[in-house]
Amino acid sequence: MARFTGIIFILFLSGLASSYGQVVYQATVWYDLDSLESVLPNQEGTEKINTLNRIAATLCFEDFDESLRYAKKALELSHEVGYKEGIASATRFIGHAYYYNGEYPKALDFLWKSRNEYEVLNNNPLVGNLLLDMTVVHAAAKNYDKALEIINEALETFRNLDPGGTRIGSVLDTLVVYSTMAMIMRLSGRADSALNIYTLYLDVGNKTNLELTNMMVHLGNAADACIKSGNADSALFYYREGLRYPEINQSIIILKKEFKRRIGMVHLLGGRVDSATINLTEAFQSLSQHGFLMQSQQASQYLGEIYLKMNDLSKSRFYFNESEKLLEEELKNLSFYRYDSLKYTVSLGWEVLAPLSKKFIKELIYNNAVSFYGKMIQYSKAGLFTEDYTRFLEAYVSVKDTLTEIERKRELIEIQTKFDTERKEEEIITLSQENELKEYQIKQSRVILFGLVGVLLLGIAFVFLFIRQNRLKEEQEKTNLQQKLFRTQMNPHFIFNSLSSIQHLVMNEEPEKASIFLAMFSTLVRNVLNSSVNNAITIEEEVKTIESYLALQKIRYSDKFDFIVDVDPQIDTGFITIPPMLAQPFIENAIEHGMKYKMDKGQIDIRFKLAGDFIIFEVEDNGIGRKIANEMKSKNAPGHQSMAIGITQERINVLNRKKKRKIHLNIIDLKDETGNPAGTKVVIDIPFEVV
Repeated sequence: MARFTGIIFILFLSGLASSYGQVVYQATVWYDLDSLESVLPNQEGTEKINTLNRIAATLCFEDFDESLRYAKKALELSHEVGYKEGIASATRFIGHAYYYNGEYPKALDFLWKSRNEYEVLNNNPLVGNLLLDMTVVHAAAKNYDKALEIINEALETFRNLDPGGTRIGSVLDTLVVYSTMAMIMRLSGRADSALNIYTLYLDVGNKTNLELTNMMVHLGNAADACIKSGNADSALFYYREGLRYPEINQSIIILKKEFKRRIGMVHLLGGRVDSATINLTEAFQSLSQHGFLMQSQQASQYLGEIYLKMNDLSKSRFYFNESEKLLEEELKNLSFYRYDSLKYTVSLGWEVLAPLSKKFIKELIYNNAVSFYGKMIQYSKAGLFTEDYTRFLEAYVSVKDTLTEIERKRELIEIQTKFDTERKEEEIITLSQENELKEYQIKQSRVILFGLVGVLLLGIAFVFLFIRQNRLKEEQEKTNLQQKLFRTQMNPHFIFNSLSSIQHLVMNEEPEKASIFLAMFSTLVRNVLNSSVNNAITIEEEVKTIESYLALQKIRYSDKFDFIVDVDPQIDTGFITIPPMLAQPFIENAIEHGMKYKMDKGQIDIRFKLAGDFIIFEVEDNGIGRKIANEMKSKNAPGHQSMAIGITQERINVLNRKKKRKIHLNIIDLKDETGNPAGTKVVIDIPFEVV
């Protein structure tokens, strides 16, 4: 069974479906076929092309020939009218059809072409999805190293920002990437790494209220990783967590019976025969009654073996007979299900994100048949069920021959896929080398041509370089002066507010508070002055400055708000440096505008997070929000204009001129469940340096 896990969790990842109630394939392009076919005859142009592509997408795992026919028709019409999106989609769905038909090299060829089309169209989300498509094809071909290489490229694509500063991939996109990555880890023997990813997946899923069927499937995946790691108790924990889920749909009801079957198998492996018998019996009765052939066949086979070891030949014969009947039904229909409608129910867990290919289902059925009849032959040779020995032997030879042929074809495809991938990579390298050689030859020709007048141009070049060097030096000095100017503009504003607060305390005859405030203020000013002479300071120094500033403001506003400064434990605060006081104006705005007019006590959260080569700096408040704050400001101080955003954006622009990795600023207006303003969140992505 283990040798077939290489294709049991193959996904075609096209963005999660909008509704989890009716659509089972949550990460697959899938439409209502009857509706599409009814509107197709009356359509023209791009509308018709889109419908053809949707039909091709829906049929790709059901009817290879028909899917190919619709996709090729869409491709032909797209070329005729110059519809590039139609070309990219049709090419992709042709790749899908070849994948589900088990023709991996052709699938990769078309998926690669589709990816290139979407890159030209600057459709980065679909570029990420195409990378996921190629990942699962390589995983199906057991080309795991290449699959991991491509999945990491997909992750980087989804993490990138679009021109508006928003991440290309959603949280769900990232979850699907990690789920696929964990699948590859499991298949390639790295169950511990897979379990770490599944644990993260379930944690994020709980926090984001991910659909329960999806969550339950990933509980099962985590349990499988535990079993592969030799930790049966942890596996049982995950299965029992799933049994607590509310039965909100048929998939969860059936998955609970499947979990019972798996719990029974874990108990059996652990020698707990009574518990195994109870769970397997319950799973068999329910799954067989509802028509889930493969699972009930396996449950009954295990029950037959349990009763055989208990020397209860009558019950053993009963369950072996039931197992054989179910297996014969699977072989006859080449399906895991008695009824066609059942394949749209999540029962195994594998199919929550994508359908299973017919080739895979056929291979697994024949593999189970070989296992069953092989064991029955062994029992017959041992003196049991001897009257059926000839029948078992004939059935075994028949299914074994078929399975051998299936495996041989699959192995040839896997070898061809790896070979074609290596050949394509070599062609790319060769083409790159040829281009470099051509560029070198062109440069060499230019050198010879311009060498004739080189002596004359040499003097001009020296003059040009001298002037250019001076200009660059002047620009650099100007940039340094601008940075210091921005900090100078910031510090007086804060100093004025702080001195006003001290004056207020003195005038109100509160000398003790004034003394404390003045001592804290002097410490903070010293930190700010130290920061102002440096282009970068450590996270530790920045945190101290922020905490001092917020503590002063909290005193000034009579404990009107609380604050938290949270630093990611992965950040080495004493060695990682960033530009100083980037977020100070926004912290000030959060207090002056978010908290000032808030009726109840406020909260300001400052966070430093590590994300690759960036520090994610967040300032979040639960104040009255920018819109209401602006209205209050216009009413109470009509002539006042806040310079915080403008100054900081100018400063970021100046800093970005000298950086390959850019600083990004994003301001988010928070809303509550009813859509009313619930504060403001400022996110600054800052590339850091290590001292």
